Amino acid sequence: MTSLHLVFCDREGQVYDHPELAMAGASGGRWLRVPMRETVPLPPGATIVSMPGRRPVGWDPSTGQPERVSRVPEVGAVWAAAAVLPPAYLRTLLPAEHRPKRARTLPLLGYAAVGWAEGGFRVAAMRLDRRRCWDPEHFDTPDLPALIEAKRAAMGPNRIVDQLAHCALDYHCYTAQNLFYGRWEAGVPVSPVCNADCVGCISLQPAGCCPSPQQRIDFEPTADETAAVLVEHLAKARQPIASFGQGCEGEPLLRADLIAEAVAMARRATPRGTVNVNTNGSRPDAVEELARAGVDSLRISLASTLAPRYDAYHRPRGYHICTVAATIEQAKAHGLWVALNVLACPGVTDTKDETAGLVAFARRHRVDAVELRNLNLDPDLAIAVLRPQAQGLGMRRLVARLRSELPGVAVASFNTPVEKGRTG
Repeated sequence: MTSLHLVFCDREGQVYDHPELAMAGASGGRWLRVPMRETVPLPPGATIVSMPGRRPVGWDPSTGQPERVSRVPEVGAVWAAAAVLPPAYLRTLLPAEHRPKRARTLPLLGYAAVGWAEGGFRVAAMRLDRRRCWDPEHFDTPDLPALIEAKRAAMGPNRIVDQLAHCALDYHCYTAQNLFYGRWEAGVPVSPVCNADCVGCISLQPAGCCPSPQQRIDFEPTADETAAVLVEHLAKARQPIASFGQGCEGEPLLRADLIAEAVAMARRATPRGTVNVNTNGSRPDAVEELARAGVDSLRISLASTLAPRYDAYHRPRGYHICTVAATIEQAKAHGLWVALNVLACPGVTDTKDETAGLVAFARRHRVDAVELRNLNLDPDLAIAVLRPQAQGLGMRRLVARLRSELPGVAVASFNTPVEKGRTG
């Protein structure tokens, strides 16, 4: 039988497989041996990264116990390794690693357990969404810089377009790139401020913590600038979705008046496509105005539906999880499509209380979709903040339960076009 081997890195980042120890993974803070059925071949677009300062943990077949590794003969001191997955893939286990007390917080990535078997790397993951529009092969193509320059020339001066060009080339942001490719979901960042202090915020981190992978916008676009981007994408792109609330901005509902004005302007120009708002759901009072202007859908991000964990991760200012529920109720009352963007962490999201809470929340508020996305956070910090109180049931079982107990609710990874009967 083919066996799974522990994978680790040397101090320069070179990847090795261990000659004796088997692959281990983690669910919450618990280490366990990884069976082959829990893994898939490392998908195209995935990367193997080192976890500086973390000791790899493998499984010793002779003792049936986990074993920490500090040094390997002929290699020297070693660090743990992890896989970072492309969109559509949900990790099912965290890397098994040990964090010494003085180790620094890791960068904001979705670390997944990875191992080696005859034939190549394998990762503890499942493909959650079969749609191919977010596969890496469609992005960062050689013609992207020329497409960006052509779009900028055609549209003229526009700070949002300038920001998206920066995000497309420097951050390799797929939603930014889609504006220039003229297709699918494109970002429209408008808000430099936020009313939450999420532990894993990708656009703003306190000094001394892990660096933000993106820089938040430092300007407030005008309604004319915003409407111009909306019309350009909605009127011309293939299967267009224009989305507020991207990684390079704060909370878009704090600029609901601007969004409503710009969307109303755009809707007078074109009925095509979907206007979506990715949001923390903190302003139920803003929903009616947005719906009347022509917004079609909301995607609500949350790390938990349970108040203590929600507060611990999102650290909201001036609102609570009950406010989020009220926003969803307003959205459903005004005919909007609502998706939950669940920031998933193995050993937390799949525990009994979290699973039951998510199912009950989705049922109670009649959501249309549950989107599971890997929480981009140092695994040790994630467990310390979210503090699971029981063992995880398994991410595959979580997905199966959601699909079984929420009939009619899409369980996927990505936003869906919603046109509410418009033509054009």
